[in-house]
Amino acid sequence: MKRLIQNPNLTLFYDERFLSNPVIKEHAPLCKEYLIAIKNVLDISLTEYNRVYVQRIDLRYPSHYAGHNCGDISRFFSSLKEKIKHDLRKKNKVDKFILRYVWVREQLSSENPHYHVALFLNKDVYFCLGDITKDSDNFSSMIKGAWASALGIEYFEVKSSVHFPSNSTYYIHKGKNTYQEEYQQCFYRLSYLAKIDTKIYSNGLKNFSTSRK
Repeated sequence: MKRLIQNPNLTLFYDERFLSNPVIKEHAPLCKEYLIAIKNVLDISLTEYNRVYVQRIDLRYPSHYAGHNCGDISRFFSSLKEKIKHDLRKKNKVDKFILRYVWVREQLSSENPHYHVALFLNKDVYFCLGDITKDSDNFSSMIKGAWASALGIEYFEVKSSVHFPSNSTYYIHKGKNTYQEEYQQCFYRLSYLAKIDTKIYSNGLKNFSTSRK
């Protein structure tokens, strides 16, 4: 097993499948430890919920923004959790709700880094972004609002900095005959987050993390 020179604790992964699941080999090498962590979050979500909604998003900094720091992503998740709690109270949904996630920090040639994020939710509570072109009361607007809150700026300033990639929504239904196909398609897409390229390992900052529960 080859190790990453910049961080010998990380193992380089070049195979086409990880634990029988296809991965994005064209972005190899991937990080084995990241793949393990991604799969763990997905599996924990499926242990708790029979129907899981996975949403990929990208968070970038506005072009005028200066002073990014490593706490921005933590503030984003804190704000999003509060917005979800408020939304559920407003809808009289008092069921226990856990937001799970995976995030990676990457930077190529831009002055600021960017984040690739995967959100894992109970599909019986949230199942889509809503109309991403409108500033309505939907899940996509909560995501934009949470990023604005994390950066301490106005909502309109981040509207073009929150990106929802094409084909970025996945549903996995435990117990259905399509389960394995749904699982593998989702994991394949999520394996992109495990790529080594464009992650910075020389500054001592965390560039990969997941929710803890």
